[in-house]
Amino acid sequence: MSQLTGKNNPAFMQDFGFENNSSVSFWDESKGRLRNKELREVSSYRDMYESFVKKTYHGGMNQAFTFGPSPIDEIIDVDFVSAYILSMARMRSLNYEKIVISKLIKDHLADVCGFAKVKFKFPEDVNYPCFPVDAGARGLYYPLSGTSFSTSAEIAVAHTLGCEIEILQGIIVPWLDDRYIFDNFVLLVRNKRKEHKKTGNIFYETLWKEIGNSFYGKTAQGLKNKNSFDTRTGGSKGAFYSDVTNPYIAAYITGFIRAAAAELIAGIPEHRDVYSVTTDGFLTNARMDEIDCTGVMAQRYQSTIDRLNSLS
Repeated sequence: MSQLTGKNNPAFMQDFGFENNSSVSFWDESKGRLRNKELREVSSYRDMYESFVKKTYHGGMNQAFTFGPSPIDEIIDVDFVSAYILSMARMRSLNYEKIVISKLIKDHLADVCGFAKVKFKFPEDVNYPCFPVDAGARGLYYPLSGTSFSTSAEIAVAHTLGCEIEILQGIIVPWLDDRYIFDNFVLLVRNKRKEHKKTGNIFYETLWKEIGNSFYGKTAQGLKNKNSFDTRTGGSKGAFYSDVTNPYIAAYITGFIRAAAAELIAGIPEHRDVYSVTTDGFLTNARMDEIDCTGVMAQRYQSTIDRLNSLS
C-alpha cells in the first residue's frame, strides 16, 4: 500500500487526482535541522466536480421485494464472484483534466467512467427499476419514475429496459490510458485467496477477502457523514478521508455492481420471483438456466474475469 500511495509516485498522484501545490517547514528533531514537506492536495480538476460525483455514490443495492415468509419453493442464492475487487479491476487511469460535460445518453452507454443527474420514467411492466433515489434516513428507493444521481453503468441498464431518460447534468471522465490501476492488488488478493482455500485455511482465505473489500472501502471513506468505530478509544468518531478516498473511483465501483445486479434481476422471467437483493447477490426461485447472462453488464463482468484469468 505504501508504494501505491507514496508521495513520490507520479502514477498514484495522477490516478487519484492529487498534486503537490505547497510545502511547509518543520523542525526534524532526529536530524536537528529544518526540513520541508510537500503538501499533497486534491487537484483543481478533480475538485471541480467532486461534490457532484459524491452524490452518485450510494453504496450497494439492498432491496427486499417480499414481506413475511416466502412460499415453499426451491430458492437459490445467486452470488457474484469477488464483486468489489472485480469491479476495482475495471478501473483505469482517469484523465481529470479532460472531464467532458455530456447530456447525451449515447455517450453514457459505453464502458465509461461517467456520472449524471437524470430524470427518468420506466415502463409500467418493469418489475425491478435500476435508478437509485436517495430517501435520506429511509435509504435508497428504486421507483418507476423520479430523479436520480447515478452512474453511466445504471444509465446503460435503464436504456435496455426501455426507460425514458433525460440527463439533466452529466460528466464523463475519460480514461487516460489502458492501464488498470488496481491489477497488482487485485491479483495479489485473488492468488492469496486461492492459495489458502486450496490448503483449507479458511481464516486466511477470509482475511484476504476482507483485505480486498477494505481497500475498496478506503476509497469511499468519509464520503458519507457517518461515524466509525475508533479502535484506540473504543468510541466513535466522524469518518475522515483516507489517503485513497476518491469519489470518482468509489462511485464507479459501486455503480458497476448495482448495475450488474439490476440487469440480472430485471431479466428474471415473469413467472419467477426475486425475494431480495443484497449488494452482490440475490435470492430467487428462478433456475440458473432461466437467468439471462447476456446483457451488457454481465458481458463486462465476464470480460473482467477472463482478463484477470489470463494474467494469473
